[in-house]
Amino acid sequence: MKNIFINLKKDSRGLLFSTDLLFSLIIILVIIGGSADLMDITSSNMQDHVFRSGFEKIVIDTTDILIKTPGTPVNWEESNDFSIVSPGLAEIADDEVKVSGVLSLKKIIALKKYMVQENIFPEYIESNIVIYPLNKNIQPISIKNNTIPPNSQEIVLVNRTVTCDFQYMNCILQVNLDNNSKNHQEICSHREHASALELKNYMWTCKNFKVSLKDLNSRDYYLIMEPNQGNNEESWILDNVDSKINEENKFNGAAVKLNDKISSLMNSKNQTLLYLHIKSVKNAEKSICTYVVSAPKNTSPEAIKEYYVHPQRCYFVVSAWIK
Repeated sequence: MKNIFINLKKDSRGLLFSTDLLFSLIIILVIIGGSADLMDITSSNMQDHVFRSGFEKIVIDTTDILIKTPGTPVNWEESNDFSIVSPGLAEIADDEVKVSGVLSLKKIIALKKYMVQENIFPEYIESNIVIYPLNKNIQPISIKNNTIPPNSQEIVLVNRTVTCDFQYMNCILQVNLDNNSKNHQEICSHREHASALELKNYMWTCKNFKVSLKDLNSRDYYLIMEPNQGNNEESWILDNVDSKINEENKFNGAAVKLNDKISSLMNSKNQTLLYLHIKSVKNAEKSICTYVVSAPKNTSPEAIKEYYVHPQRCYFVVSAWIK
């Protein structure tokens, strides 16, 4: 009887040991399973982070290439085969070596017209590219405009401030009508014909510019004044040494085409030096800017605006997502 009791105690200890071991193994398995799930989650998050970082880098780098380089070849917008083009929108400076830092309207139009944007991003990335001028008088340019799917989870937005040349206009001459400027102190022949009363109330400003027959045949020349700055009393005269003119023309707020007048003054010569004389009110409250500009032949007068004379600051916005 005593031996049986002793054996039962031994079996009880063995049973107790087996139960503890089982619970321990269960706990270990739970921990291992939880760790495995956590590792899977961590690994998935890391993969998502790496993919997101790579996606962002592609969009950012591509945007910078577009606005900081002229593309390959540098005159790709004139190409007949856009399949080999790597587009860029930066203009080349006059020396044809350095990038000017200004976006070319011609390249922007080519990018939009010939769908060269297919060469911008990898196939799995879709994008929108829009240029928003800070000057509200200029309409935004939508190079590519797609609807972003509502279920898109990965969207990258890049916004860069750029300078954009919106017209093929060249500023030939700029005249600042300012009482504090030395411009009006330059000798102008029309002062000699002005009366003492006129000289008391008005000042004559005179500047010159050259025009060749070749330029006149390929470009349109316009005279424009910045709007809402004049006193409705300003007038102008265009002449040269060979043809002195005293008849004044009033500014009417619209761009004035000068080709006929220039052609008459050139008198079949290959080149001439023209003088622009402007009469303005003395002691005006604000300065007035007047420009002579040239644009491609047959440019509409409505397209000749003073805010096209100089490149404009804009927001270059690229949004991209996974297809």
